[in-house]
Amino acid sequence: MADLQTLIGNLSPEKRGLLERRLMEKRAAAAKNQVIPRRSTQEPCPLSFAQELMWLLDHLIDTSAYHVPRALRIKGPLNAEALEYALNMIVARHEILRTTYQTVDGKLISANSTSNSAKLKLTAS
Repeated sequence: MADLQTLIGNLSPEKRGLLERRLMEKRAAAAKNQVIPRRSTQEPCPLSFAQELMWLLDHLIDTSAYHVPRALRIKGPLNAEALEYALNMIVARHEILRTTYQTVDGKLISANSTSNSAKLKLTAS
């Protein structure tokens, strides 16, 4: 049986081009069929290894380094409704900001809240 590279090397430039096009079309068709299905956000899902590790570290040692609270002093007029709306849009867009970890039947799962409304607490100084 002849070597594949030898067979391809013996093809005319036109036939080699045709072979390349057919192989590319076949690869594109295969890639189209390999779609990763979107998981339902309604049902809980198991944690990834990294999420499990973060949960474990949080329960074993002080991991306050991952929580960085900030307070801002804003001078001048503030449209509190617009700020609250903007923050709620960020929470709505990023699922991880609505995710909590729970233990169900001894297994860790992540649950996503469908509620994305946060109320701002503003204080005047």
